[in-house]
Amino acid sequence: MSLTKGIRTRIVNNLRVNPDDLIPLDKEIIPKTAIGKIQRSQLSQRFNTGEFKAIIKQIDILLGNANTISD
Repeated sequence: MSLTKGIRTRIVNNLRVNPDDLIPLDKEIIPKTAIGKIQRSQLSQRFNTGEFKAIIKQIDILLGNANTISD
């Protein structure tokens, strides 16, 4: 099982939520306040403008999920 699938499984099992997207990011990319809180609105805005589309596409291809076309 891939790490991404494992993380998704734990989220579903523990939180009873199946996220539409699970995007692995380097921690340096995540915007934070001066005291270290994640700036969720800024992160959401970056997601909505498509900044993470390339990463999402890579994950889709690696997982061969519903967003990819089979051979």
